[in-house]
Amino acid sequence: MTEIDAAAEISLWGMAADHIAQTAHHIAAQEARQEALTRAVQPVLVPAVQFTITANQVVQTVQQSQLGPEDGQVWDVRRVSLFGLGTSDQIGVYRQAAGAAGQPQNFLQVLTATAPTWAPSGGLLLRSPDQIALAAYSATLAATGVTLNCEAIAVDARYLAGYLY
Repeated sequence: MTEIDAAAEISLWGMAADHIAQTAHHIAAQEARQEALTRAVQPVLVPAVQFTITANQVVQTVQQSQLGPEDGQVWDVRRVSLFGLGTSDQIGVYRQAAGAAGQPQNFLQVLTATAPTWAPSGGLLLRSPDQIALAAYSATLAATGVTLNCEAIAVDARYLAGYLY
């Protein structure tokens, strides 16, 4: 083996070692990103919230603040259900900021006694200060109170793109 051949062989081994080190670094970085994403995505324990109905209007409750994400979070809502509806009752589900009345542009779904559950097909993303809210959708409501149940996944907003990808 000549001196030139030996130098070329050493150079190739050096390049291979550099490539292996870069690959190991990229794998470690990817694993760290995956671990961070895993910590950033958690199921939400949304409590059942009771709403009273007075004069055919759904009265918002203090507990409604529990129906939306905290600052820095996004909720991926997977299921919304109402219990306690009368046979002719229709309740509208809205996405809105706390304390706001149901606006047509924020309307999401109507829930009835025969269809009391809604599972958003593509997921329903809520960002703070958005919350789930209810409003009477029919002229008269037979129910005097309804209970709202939800299932959602909380995502740290910084990791939303990774969660959706």
